[in-house]
Amino acid sequence: MKGVLLNVQSENSLIKLFIKNTETGKIEILEDDTFQPYFYLQTDVPEEAEKLGPGLKKIEKGKMLKIITEGPGDVPILREKAAKLGEIREYDIPYTQRYLIDKGIKPMKRYEWQSQNGKLISYKESPGEWKITRQAFDIETYSADGVFRMGEDPVIMASFWNDLQGKVLTWKPCDKGFVQILKDEQELIEAINKELETVDVVYTYNGDNFDLPYIKKRSEKLGLTHQINVKNAGPRLKSILKKSIHLDAYTGVNFMRVIGSLRLPRYTLEDVYKEFTGKEKIDIEIPDLWENWEKGQLDTVTEYSLQDAEAAYVIGERLLQLYIELAKLLNQTVYDVSRMSASQMVELLLVKKAFERNEISPNRPDENEFRTRIREPIKGAFVRQPESGLHENLVVLDFRSLYPSIIISHNVSPDTLDSNAKEAFTSPNGYKFRKDKRGIIPEMLEEVLNKRFEIKTKLKQTKGEEQKRLNAEQQALKILANATYGYTLYARARWYSRECGESITAWGRQYIQDIITKAEEAGFKVLYGDTDSVFLKREGKTKEEVLTFLNDYNKKLPEAMQLELEGFYTRGIFVTKREGGAAKKRYALIREDGQVEIKGLEFVRRDWSALAKKTQRKVIQAVLENKIEKAKEIVCSTIEDIRAEKVPVEEFVIYTQLKRRIKQYTAIGPHVKAAIRLKESGSKVRVGTTIGYVVTRGAGNIGDKSHPIQLIGSRKPDPEYYISHQVLPAVMKILAELDINEDDLSIGGKQSSLDAWT
Repeated sequence: MKGVLLNVQSENSLIKLFIKNTETGKIEILEDDTFQPYFYLQTDVPEEAEKLGPGLKKIEKGKMLKIITEGPGDVPILREKAAKLGEIREYDIPYTQRYLIDKGIKPMKRYEWQSQNGKLISYKESPGEWKITRQAFDIETYSADGVFRMGEDPVIMASFWNDLQGKVLTWKPCDKGFVQILKDEQELIEAINKELETVDVVYTYNGDNFDLPYIKKRSEKLGLTHQINVKNAGPRLKSILKKSIHLDAYTGVNFMRVIGSLRLPRYTLEDVYKEFTGKEKIDIEIPDLWENWEKGQLDTVTEYSLQDAEAAYVIGERLLQLYIELAKLLNQTVYDVSRMSASQMVELLLVKKAFERNEISPNRPDENEFRTRIREPIKGAFVRQPESGLHENLVVLDFRSLYPSIIISHNVSPDTLDSNAKEAFTSPNGYKFRKDKRGIIPEMLEEVLNKRFEIKTKLKQTKGEEQKRLNAEQQALKILANATYGYTLYARARWYSRECGESITAWGRQYIQDIITKAEEAGFKVLYGDTDSVFLKREGKTKEEVLTFLNDYNKKLPEAMQLELEGFYTRGIFVTKREGGAAKKRYALIREDGQVEIKGLEFVRRDWSALAKKTQRKVIQAVLENKIEKAKEIVCSTIEDIRAEKVPVEEFVIYTQLKRRIKQYTAIGPHVKAAIRLKESGSKVRVGTTIGYVVTRGAGNIGDKSHPIQLIGSRKPDPEYYISHQVLPAVMKILAELDINEDDLSIGGKQSSLDAWT
C-alpha cells in the first residue's frame, strides 16, 4: 500500500498507524506491536537494575543502561524505582513521539507500507503526488435563559465548508439552498459525527475548547457513538479525532501571534478572516441568534453560521502547509505539532538529532531548578539610541540570522562548554566552547539554515503548488532557527544553558558595536543600531560605495555570518520619547519604490482606535513623501469629519484585553467599565476577553462614558475625546519632529491639552 501517515495512537504497547491510502483515498489502520518502550539509567550498581520487578522486559548495556519495559504504562512505575539507583534519562518522552523518532517515520510524507494481516512489516519512502481532503466545521448552540452550559443545551445547527462548497445542517425549516433540514437534534449530532470522518483534515476555530468537546458531550448525553477524545492541557483542552487530523485554526493563529508573524488588535474569527481576505463577514450577537432561532427566522443565522465555517477554512488553509512541513521536519503528527510552542519544536528537533548522534537527551529541570533558572534575566542586545527627527538618504544593514549564525560560528552549545578547553572559541564574557567537538545545537542549526538557503534558491525556479510547499518549508525552517537562541534560555528546556545564552548576546553586542565603529570610520553617519541592524545616513555615498563597504566587511566575518543589505530608503523618521531622546524600535521608513515600513508606532497597537491609526498612517506617508502641508491637511480634515459626524462608529472602537477578572480590578478604567456593562447584558466576559468600547458624549468621567460597541445603540462618540486623546497624540509625535505644534494646525473648536493624555 502506498499511503501517508495522518495519525498515530497507542493502546498499551500496540501502535496504531492511521494511513491514507493514496490510491483508494481510504483510511487504513496498520498495527505495530514490535516497538518497546524504554528509558535510560546511569548507576554504579547495575546488578540492582535487574531487580526492578514486574514490567521489566530486558536491559541493554551501553553508555547508560537501557531499561526496556513490557508496556508504556510500566515506564512511570519502573522509573521511580530506578531513580533510587542513579540518574534516569528520557523517561518522559511520549510513547508515540518516541516511536516516530526512533523509526524515522515522517507523517504527511508518502511511504510504501508492507503489511500482513494488518501488521506492519516494513516501509520505505515513495515519491509521488497525493491529495489531502479538508473541511471546516462550526456549530451553533442554544440556551433559553442565556446562561452558557457546556454540552447541556442543544446544538441547533452545524456548518461545513470545503474547497468546493458549503452547507448548513439544522432541524428547523429554512429555504436557503445550502441548508439541509434534519428531523431533530439527535439526527443532527449523528450527521455531524459521520461528517467528521469523511475528510483527512478538519479545521475549526477554537474547536479544541468548544465545538468538539460540545459534540462529544451531546453525543454521550443522547447515547450516540462518536470519534472524539478530549484531554486537559492546562487552561485549554485538546480535542482529538480518531481518523482525521483536527487542526484548530485559533491555536495556529495564536502561535503566529507569539512568534510575531501576525499582529492584530484582536484575534476573533472575524478579524483574522478580514486580515487574510480583506472581506467582512456577517456578525451576529448571540442573543440575536437565539431570538431568530426561536422565531424560526433562519436566513441570516444560517448565512452567519456558514460564513463561520468558510472563515475557519480560509484560515486553516493558510496554516496547514506550514504544519505539514513542520511535521515532516520533527517526525511528529500535524495534530501534535500544531499545538506546540516554538521552543517545544526546537526541543523535539534536538531530541531527534540526539537520537541520530547516538546520544541520550538531558532531563528537563525539576521545579527547584526551574525556579532557579528564572530568577535573573541575562543582559540583552546592544542598542545605539536613535537620532530623532526626519532624515534622508538612508541605508539599513543587518546581520543575516545573527544569533543562529553566532551559535554556528562559535560552536555554542551546552555540550561544548568547557572552561578547561585548550582550543576554544572564547566569548566576550569569558566562556569557552570547544573547537574539537561539534555541538548538538550548532550542528542542528547549520543543517536547518543550509536547507533553508537551498530551498530559497529553488523557490526562484518553481511555480504553483510546489512553490507553495517550498515556501512553507522555508518558513518552518526559519521558525526553528529563530527560536533556537530563546530555547537555550527557556527555563524548562532540556538543553538550557545560561552560559550559552549570555555568550550569544555578548557576541551579538560585540558584532553590532563593531559594525557601528567600522561604518563611522568609513564616513557614514550612524542614526540607530539595535540587536542585528544598523541604520546609516549615506552622507553623499553612492550605492556602489555602500556595497563595496558591505563586501569588504563580510570578508572579515566568520564563514557562517553575513551582513546583508536590507535596503535603501529615501527618508526615515524617528520619534522622540516624552522623557526626551529618541525612542528605540519606533520609526518609519520609505523605500525608493514608495513602500512604507512602520515599526512600533500606534499603527500596529490595539489600544488605539482605527481612526487614530489610519490618520497616523496617512500622516506618516505624507511626511515620508516630503508633503508636509498635506500631512497637516490630513489632520485638519480628519478633525472636521469627526466633528461633522462623518466617521463611522466602528472607527472609534478601542480594544483592550482583560488581564484579570473584573472584580480583581481596583481601578475601574474605561475598558473595565465597558466589560461590566457587557457582562450585565448577558454576554460571557472572562480573563483574556478583548473588550471593544467607544467613549461617548455625555457627563461623567471617561469610564462613565465608555460603552461596549455591542451596546452602543444610538449613542454618539465624544468628538473632543477622540481629537485630544486619540488623533492628536498619534500624529503630533510625528509632526513634532518637524517642529510643528498644535498651534500650527487650523483645527478650531474646543481642545484639551495633550498634557492630559496618558
